[in-house]
Amino acid sequence: MLGVEAVNTEVGISTESVVTCIISGVTQAVTSLSWTNDSGTQLTNDTTDYFITDDGYNDDNNSQTTTLTVKNGVTTDSIFSCVVTSDEWIVSNNSTEVTFNIFGELHSLSRQLNQ
Repeated sequence: MLGVEAVNTEVGISTESVVTCIISGVTQAVTSLSWTNDSGTQLTNDTTDYFITDDGYNDDNNSQTTTLTVKNGVTTDSIFSCVVTSDEWIVSNNSTEVTFNIFGELHSLSRQLNQ
């Protein structure tokens, strides 16, 4: 069974942030991997804002991993999606969302005062 996992994360305002998407249950490389932002725009390495890696298929644990680095971070809570197409599982554009929840000085101060 195809599984796609991406974990929501808390990040600092305008701080470089990294999220990983792990595709499991595959016996060969998936057909395509991509990332989109919350407006559905496909992200590429051609911009100065994002860096995307694909570690390729790992036959030791039947998985494939892709990583999205948001170089300049985010200034508001943001949703990015890992989009997977697999001919093996006859899945097209299976999208899994991951949320970057930001925190900053005011959020940290509020947490300290409430402890």
